[in-house]
Formats: sequence, C-alpha cells, structure tokens
Amino acid sequence: MVRGLFVIFGVLGIGSLVSIAINGLVPGSVVGMLLMFVGLQTRIIKPEWVAATANALTGNMALFFVPAGVGIMVAFDILAKSWHEIVFISLVSTVCVIAAVGLTQQWMERRRR
Repeated sequence: MVRGLFVIFGVLGIGSLVSIAINGLVPGSVVGMLLMFVGLQTRIIKPEWVAATANALTGNMALFFVPAGVGIMVAFDILAKSWHEIVFISLVSTVCVIAAVGLTQQWMERRRR
C-alpha cells in the first residue's frame, strides 16, 4: 500500500512539474493520469504496485466530492444566473466523453486481438 501511494503521488508530482513547465496549459493531475496510463501500458509501472491503493482510493471516492459540493454551494448565485449555459456545456461534454471512451475502448480491443 505504501509503494502504491508513493507511485501514485510520485506520478502526480511529476505531472504537476510538467504542468508548471508548460505554464499550466494542461493541469498537473491530467498530465499525471496520462503518465500513469502510459506507465501501466508500457509495464514500467506494475499493476500490482498500485492495485491495493487504487482500490482503497476508489472505494472512498465519495469523500473526494465533498469539497467540490461545498464550492458549488458557495457559488450558487453565480450558477443560478448561468444555468442554461452550464446545462448545455454539460450535455455537450458528456457526449464527447462517451464518444471518446467508446472509441478508445474499441481501439484497445482491436489492438488486443
């Protein structure tokens, strides 16, 4: 579990440094996730190193949404004025994410065969 935490937070730290180096063009957490994906795909990072830690973090994921919920309530007056735009952007981004995940899954399945 300690190794998993070290690997996950190490990759997050490297992603944050890369983000700083590119002037925050892409958030460090996104760069870190990409690095973790590449590391797992290339077997540089062994899945068993991070499996227990990843399962523990995803099992408690609801706790990570509490700060975001509090932030939404703090900015509720701003959100109430712009709800049309927020709903539209949410729908468009949801469709884009579903399409991207579906295409990626199909590509990975074809590659596996």
